[in-house]
Amino acid sequence: MFRYVKCFLLIAILSGGAPAIAQQAPWDGPKPRGMTEAHENYANSALEAFRRLGTAFNGNPGEFHRRIWTWQGGRNQVTPISNMDTASLTQLLSGRYFVFQNEKYGNIWSVKYDAPDGTTHFCLSQGKGSYTEYTLDRYVHRTAFGLSGIFYWDPVKESTSRPDLGDHWAWPFVGNARTGQVASYGWERNRWVRSSGWVQAEYAAGFAENCPNLPRASRVNNDQRGTTIQEMARGARAITGFRSAFESDPANPLTVGMFYWAHPPQ
Repeated sequence: MFRYVKCFLLIAILSGGAPAIAQQAPWDGPKPRGMTEAHENYANSALEAFRRLGTAFNGNPGEFHRRIWTWQGGRNQVTPISNMDTASLTQLLSGRYFVFQNEKYGNIWSVKYDAPDGTTHFCLSQGKGSYTEYTLDRYVHRTAFGLSGIFYWDPVKESTSRPDLGDHWAWPFVGNARTGQVASYGWERNRWVRSSGWVQAEYAAGFAENCPNLPRASRVNNDQRGTTIQEMARGARAITGFRSAFESDPANPLTVGMFYWAHPPQ
């Protein structure tokens, strides 16, 4: 399963017809920055999942879309490896609220309601007490590395009702089933931006103050109020015990570079 021809150099095809240049694969470089003993344990756990799941675990380094490890300023090297499959992630999210901190706006909470019909209702902090609400179609789908994640679709903006799933990757999603902590990652301005929080079944009383259009799809948790993510967390009942394929830390996850540095292709 884990037998690839070791590539010392992968070829970069740059946009705009620029000449191709050679780039270093992660296993040929130094230990990735920020990699700890915990990450080495995560890498061992991910290798077990890789061997067990086969092609369901995406990211064969010798075949990955003829891309390069330094694609988009090093994005592949630092990509979080998602550790939840499509079925488990769909079950976790459907009909529930994802309460999270958008790191762009400090410690103020935001929330998404993932409706069973495949739409997601957003209520996002914009800072200074301001929130914006909108709805998009949600797709739980395979990620470029690891298992599954999420991407959203606007049929009006995209001028088509559905995306071509063969031509799209989802954003990485990482969960810790023991604590209930989860994180979704999106690529913005040449870096991964983390939305970190938890999933809950209840509608927080604090939602009503800033999210008038957010569906009230379950019982109200009157103990859950406040402006900051810390205040909302005090009264929260996070979902735990969901299924993940391997161990990782949603706030500081195993990355592609770490995984293949620890376990290079043989």
